Amino acid sequence: MMDSMGLISGPGRRASRPWQTRAFGRNSDSCAKVMAAFYRDLECVLAGYDRSRVACAAGCASCCVVNVSVLMPEAIALVQHLRKALAPGLSVELAERVGRHYREVRGLDDQQRLSLQASCAFLDEQGACLVYPLRPLMCRAVSSIDPVSCRAALTAGDGETAPPVLMHLHQKQLFDGAFIELAQTLASQGLDDRSTTLTTAAYHLLAQPDLAAVWLQGGPVPQG
Repeated sequence: MMDSMGLISGPGRRASRPWQTRAFGRNSDSCAKVMAAFYRDLECVLAGYDRSRVACAAGCASCCVVNVSVLMPEAIALVQHLRKALAPGLSVELAERVGRHYREVRGLDDQQRLSLQASCAFLDEQGACLVYPLRPLMCRAVSSIDPVSCRAALTAGDGETAPPVLMHLHQKQLFDGAFIELAQTLASQGLDDRSTTLTTAAYHLLAQPDLAAVWLQGGPVPQG
């Protein structure tokens, strides 16, 4: 939930909010460190909630066919994680996969992307998330408590009425609020606070190694 000051809070806990007290730096490593601390804070808050009814779990990739909005620090941290975690050959292979995926879904609105059912480029052959520790806030916000209605909503055809997706509201509110607060923090530091899609950001960051530094110095967020 959000308290009256807009601070992320939870049952008996308060995040230390290092992203507001420390600049994102001038390179990918410094930005990734701030984001890692940000995610740790949020997960500590989340741990204070009863999540026994949340059905989302490892191995379920039903929702990984939708557009995901990200802010640049999220994408920078994610790509930096991949560069360090994967062997050079696998990094090249993944960059090519992201490129193919970018060209496939570029310009699609949310409904068009959902209809295409094109899985996220960051899933491995078993459907597991390669970037799970650094997954975006909007991925973390997904918290279905009914996997049947969730899958039905995501696979509903044209003209069909999709059932509502029931979610753990505290979890959704926590990460939705964190997304807004992070954007406000970027704006306060003179950085471009516009969101873009995960696919767009990852493609451009992988294709342009200096893009993170350019953005950290006030450059624009890639949109096309």
